[in-house]
Amino acid sequence: MIMMMMTTMLNPGILECSSSLLFLTFIFHTMVRGFIHSACGGLYAAVFPSGHFGTLTGLQSLLSAIFALLQEPLYTAMLGPLRGNGFWVNVGLLIFSFAGFALPGYLQIYRLRLKAQMTKEKDPAPVLLEDLNHPNGVLEGETTA
Repeated sequence: MIMMMMTTMLNPGILECSSSLLFLTFIFHTMVRGFIHSACGGLYAAVFPSGHFGTLTGLQSLLSAIFALLQEPLYTAMLGPLRGNGFWVNVGLLIFSFAGFALPGYLQIYRLRLKAQMTKEKDPAPVLLEDLNHPNGVLEGETTA
């Protein structure tokens, strides 16, 4: 999340066409992409049945490839109608970069709603642990042979 925020914050630097900042942002973006791929893999493994892991990973790769194919039309638009000025292409990409915060923001709001709901529906009769149980689950009178 921190790398994603740093990359998004450095994207306005690309609008100024500073080559050193461009390389730094490229490195951050590459690292963020790796983190996002591994986070999605962890999410797929935790939430969905294991039989769907390959399908979901393939779908993620397909969507990534479709967005990668959009690079050529953006480059053509920059050279054609925009006459070599990539400012508006970069502004559009910056807006889409900020859209990457939508899922983490939604999950944070959803977590807060669940937490508030759980505090309202508190169980009136909590189950207390017995004092005779040891942490390993063996009772005082039992032996482990």
